[in-house]
Amino acid sequence: MPLIVMCGYPCSGKTQKAEELKVCFERNTDRKVHIVGDGALGVEKNTVYADSQKEKNVRASLKAEVERKLNKDDIVILDSLNYIKGYRYELFCLIKHAQTPHCLVYCLTSDEVSSTWNINREAAEQYTQEIFDALVLRFEAPDSRNRWDSPLFTILKDDTLPYEAISDALFKRKAPPPNQSTQSVRDIHTCSCFNKHTRCSCMFCMSCSLFDHLMVIELFFFSAATIVICKLLVRVGQDHTRCIIGMSTYVLLDFLFICQSRRFFSWDTVFAGTVCLLSHVIFQDHQSETHKLKMENNGLWSPIQKKYFV
Repeated sequence: MPLIVMCGYPCSGKTQKAEELKVCFERNTDRKVHIVGDGALGVEKNTVYADSQKEKNVRASLKAEVERKLNKDDIVILDSLNYIKGYRYELFCLIKHAQTPHCLVYCLTSDEVSSTWNINREAAEQYTQEIFDALVLRFEAPDSRNRWDSPLFTILKDDTLPYEAISDALFKRKAPPPNQSTQSVRDIHTCSCFNKHTRCSCMFCMSCSLFDHLMVIELFFFSAATIVICKLLVRVGQDHTRCIIGMSTYVLLDFLFICQSRRFFSWDTVFAGTVCLLSHVIFQDHQSETHKLKMENNGLWSPIQKKYFV
């Protein structure tokens, strides 16, 4: 069920608000509430946040734990800094895949107040001033205009927790639709050309050029997009007699090579965009002559080729 993502400076009151939310939900609903956070993993803050690789591993562990806890009945609260917008976007993609609502609770404090609270903590729980300052500097504040940061509840240090509003956001809103790239081709390609080798106005057919190449644009998860492309191509070319859309006299030889070759243009991985431009793909003619995959470059992608070509 729903995911609540806590967010804010170090020592901004996130854990306290997370515990308050847990009590409120357990008092007013029959649902179990799980708090997933750095403490449960036994994280040594000053060691982890001083090393980018260790920090990355902790974020991955937290995300994996959230994914394990998400189910149709329980509420999961992620109590961590969650200060990187790209990581919050990953969590958003996770809840889309799980088909459950979420919200972001932003504990807004000044760095001076948070620093004072840090100093007043027990020594074992404190951030060093160097680590504290670095985390504040790296913090990427949430923005409700971003779908992965919405709905957003901003709480000041003296504010009362808006339990009713948070509850409504979680239980009275529909879950965001899943990414098309995480759905099977059977789910997303339901027009007649899925089973018949004809062209129509669907997403896949419209992305197929009339000029001897296939162009597919997918917005999320380049690896999953690759799988979708593979499934589409093998489905279209499965009878070994009809041509792939936009290609004449040729049939698919081995669609898995498309995934193995990894010859794709990839946008910024934070947004996981992928543009795949496949020319001739991998195919063979009726004399079993094998043709290699080659990339079409008409100049449109020249500016990004050097940086993103894999």
